[in-house]
Amino acid sequence: MNLETDPVKICNIFNDTFLLRNKDSIGTRPTLPCVDFNNISGVSFSSFTILDKTQLYKIVSSLPCKKSCGYDGISMELLKRCYASIEVPLLHLVNSSLLSGEFPSSAKLAVIKPLLKKDDPHIPENYRPIALLPTVSKVLEKAACSQLIDFLDSHKLLFEFQFGYQKFKSTKLALTNFINKCIDALEGGEVAIGCFIDLSRAFDCVDHSILIQKLSSIGIGGTVLKWLASYLSNRFQRTMVTFSHSDNSKKSYFSDTSPNLTGVPQGSILGPILFIIYINDIHLHIPRNSLTIFADDTCLFTKNRIYP
Repeated sequence: MNLETDPVKICNIFNDTFLLRNKDSIGTRPTLPCVDFNNISGVSFSSFTILDKTQLYKIVSSLPCKKSCGYDGISMELLKRCYASIEVPLLHLVNSSLLSGEFPSSAKLAVIKPLLKKDDPHIPENYRPIALLPTVSKVLEKAACSQLIDFLDSHKLLFEFQFGYQKFKSTKLALTNFINKCIDALEGGEVAIGCFIDLSRAFDCVDHSILIQKLSSIGIGGTVLKWLASYLSNRFQRTMVTFSHSDNSKKSYFSDTSPNLTGVPQGSILGPILFIIYINDIHLHIPRNSLTIFADDTCLFTKNRIYP
C-alpha cells in the first residue's frame, strides 16, 4: 500500500473523508412517511430577549475555560482574561445577532482535528472528527440556547423519556427507567425484552430542511427560526493535522476550506439540543412507554407473558 506523505494532501484526504461521510449519512436516509409539520404545540417562540451585562457575564462565566481555539486563535481562557475590556462590544455583537436573526458568517468556520477511534491509523475512515469552533460562536450559541431551552422546558415540549442534554436528567435516570420496566415485567410473570439502537454518526444525519420544519412545528418562528436557519446554513470546515518532524519540531497543516451542508456542528453548544428536537417526534410512531432515549442511544422495550 502506497502511503501519502505530503502533509497538505493528507489534510485534504481527511477533510474529504469527513465531508463524504456526512453526505452519505443523509443520502442513505430512508424516505420519511408523511408528517404534519404545522404548529402542533399551540405555543410560540418568535423573538429572543436581549441580554444585559449581568446576563452576558453569567453566560461567559459558565463556559469551560479551555485553551483550545478555532481558526481565530482566541481561546475561551483568553476571552475570559480580556473580558472586562471587550464586554461592551461583545454585548453589542450578541444582541445585534439575536435581534437581526443573523448568525455571523465569520463564526461558521470549524477547524477539524482527526482523532483515531479504532484499528489501523493509516485508514482515514478510522478517525473521528473533532471540531474546534470560534470562541465567539460559543458565546452566541449559549445565549440562544439558554432561551431555547427555557421555552422547551416551560411548555414541556421535549419527549418525557428523552434523558439526554437536559437539566435534572442523566444516564443514571435513563438506566433506572429501563430497569424499572424490567422489574415490573418480571414481577408480573412476564418476559422483558430490550432492543438497543445506536445511530452511527447521529449528528451528521440531520437534514437541515427537515430540522427547520420540525422547529416550526413546535412553535419556533419569527426571528428565532431565522437565526437558527442562519446558524445552520453556509457552514464551512477545514481539517488540521499536526506533524512531528525529524528535529522534534511540530507544525500544523491545513486542508482546503470546504462547505459542510449537512448535520449539526460537532463540538457545538446548540448541536445536541437541535438533535433531540430533530428526533423528538419518535414517540408519535412508537408506543411512548416502550422508549428510553439518551440523545441518539435508544432502547425499545416490550414485555409479554410466558405461556406453558
